[in-house]
Amino acid sequence: MGERRVVVSGASIAGLSVAFWMRRLGWQVTVIERAPAFRDGGQNVDVRGVAREVLDRMGLFEAVRSQNTTETGTVFVDADGRVTAELPSDGPDGATAELEVLRGDLARTIHDHLPPGVDSVHGDTIETVTESAEGLRIVTSAGRQMHCDLLVVAEGVRSATRDRVFVSGEVSRTDLDVTMVFGTIPRTDNDDNQWGRGAPDGPHPDILTDIAAGRRRNLTADRPWADPVLEQLITAATRPEPHTRSYRG
Repeated sequence: MGERRVVVSGASIAGLSVAFWMRRLGWQVTVIERAPAFRDGGQNVDVRGVAREVLDRMGLFEAVRSQNTTETGTVFVDADGRVTAELPSDGPDGATAELEVLRGDLARTIHDHLPPGVDSVHGDTIETVTESAEGLRIVTSAGRQMHCDLLVVAEGVRSATRDRVFVSGEVSRTDLDVTMVFGTIPRTDNDDNQWGRGAPDGPHPDILTDIAAGRRRNLTADRPWADPVLEQLITAATRPEPHTRSYRG
């Protein structure tokens, strides 16, 4: 019996972790990712509990810890910017985890330490999956044909592949009526290493400021789609200068 083959759809933290371990176990591994290249960015990720043990077994704990965001805690501020409550970092499982990294940094670390022999395909997606006694036959949107023993769908919440391989009703989604928008603006001299959450009735409702290793500040809005503040942030994604003026000062 030859090497078994697995195809992993999605090249973020979950998909790359699967690729890491399956190759370690001797499988032939192909990772398919719809983005044209490795995708950086994303929000902070708290590494807690069993995830710390997994990183340790991968030999990546120190590599990930070296990219810690250095966030020291969370503060809540009122409409005038005064601190009303504070949640300091308190060990590995506090409000701010002892080991906290940006999504892109964590994914990049795993990606750069994949065992030799992991094949990566970017700019492509799975179009059809056919199952038979011999295994799975996969055809991609670019016309690639792959045969494998196992398909791992490690995509996001809007996975198209998941809808193709599971019967309707087997996987359920629950809309929480919350949308989060992330942006990046320059750090200023007045910034500290705390995550500050604005007052819901303040001039900038539900705006969170998060310092990440001295590199960026992330603005987050969690609002229903019809909310005018969210619409303003979405518009700013394509026209950032009006957004910058809106929040300046």
